[in-house]
Amino acid sequence: MPFRFLYRPSGMRPVIVIPSFRGAFRLQRLLESVLLYDPAAYSSANWIVVEDPSDERSTADFRKVLTGYPAVFRKLPAWSNMHGAAMAAFEFAAEVYDPEWVIYLGDDILVTPNALSSMISFLTLNKLETVGLAQFPYWNAHELCQADNHSDRQGPGLLRTKEDMYSQDPSWLLDVPRNPHWEGEGYARPYINVNGVGFAARLSNYLDVGGFAHGTWCLDESIAVRTWLNGPLGVVCLPGPCLVHYFGAASVSGTPPHDLHTEERWAVAMGMSKAESARRMYEKLEQRKAAILAETKAAQYFSPGAFV
Repeated sequence: MPFRFLYRPSGMRPVIVIPSFRGAFRLQRLLESVLLYDPAAYSSANWIVVEDPSDERSTADFRKVLTGYPAVFRKLPAWSNMHGAAMAAFEFAAEVYDPEWVIYLGDDILVTPNALSSMISFLTLNKLETVGLAQFPYWNAHELCQADNHSDRQGPGLLRTKEDMYSQDPSWLLDVPRNPHWEGEGYARPYINVNGVGFAARLSNYLDVGGFAHGTWCLDESIAVRTWLNGPLGVVCLPGPCLVHYFGAASVSGTPPHDLHTEERWAVAMGMSKAESARRMYEKLEQRKAAILAETKAAQYFSPGAFV
C-alpha cells in the first residue's frame, strides 16, 4: 500500500534537528538513507541542520550536501562543543515552528525502513500525557559486525568493520533486524535515559526542566536527568525499526581540546555525581512506571499506510 500523508500545520509536525561538526559526509549518507528507506519523514516533519563550525570549507560542504533536501541550514558563529549546537537547534525550532516535539538525531546514523516514521507516528497519533522524552531503537555498527564485538547485544554479521556501514551498498540496511534490547514486548516502556543517537523531546518539557545542561558533553544524559528530576514526566524507549549508529564519530572529527566529557564537569553542571543522578532517576522511574505503561500499552504505533 502506498504511504499516505495527512497534512498538518507546521506546529503540529515534529521538527527534526541535526547538530553536526565536520560531518557533511556523514550527513549526506544519513539523508540518502532517509530518501531510500523512509522518504515519508521528509513530508511529515520539518528539518533543521545546525553546523558547529570549523572552517569555511566545512560550511561549503554542508551547503552542497543539503542542496535539494527540505532542510533549513544554520551555522553558529563559533564552535560550541556540540551541546551549544544542540541548544541552538532547539531554540531555532521553537522560534520558527513552535512544535510539540523536537526529534534530535546524531549525524553519524543511517536509517532502516520506516525508522523515523515509526517515531513520528508514535508522537503524533498519541496524546502522551506522561512522556517527556522518547528514545529511538538502534544498533551500534560494531554490534552488526561479523567479528565478535564482546557486546551482550551482538547482532547479525552484516558488516566486516563498522566503516562498512558507509562504504558498502546501502541495501544492507534492508537486512537490519529489530534490536531485542529495545523491542521488549512491542510497546514503549519506561527507560532511564536517552542517547544522542536519536531521541524525541517534548518541547514544553525541554523548556520547563531547563533544557540541556551547559558545561558537560553529556547533553543527552543531562536532559534525561532533568526530565525525571525537575518535572512530572518520564522517559520511554520505543520498539520498532532501528537506526544504525557509527559510534564515536565526534571523537574522530578533530574537535578542539576540552574536558567537558569528564565526571568532574558533569558534577559541576548537574550539581551531583552520575551515580547520584542515576539513583534519583530510578526512584522517579519506579514511581511513574505504572502510569507510563498504562498509556504506552494503549498507544497507537506505526503501520505502513497509516496517516503520519
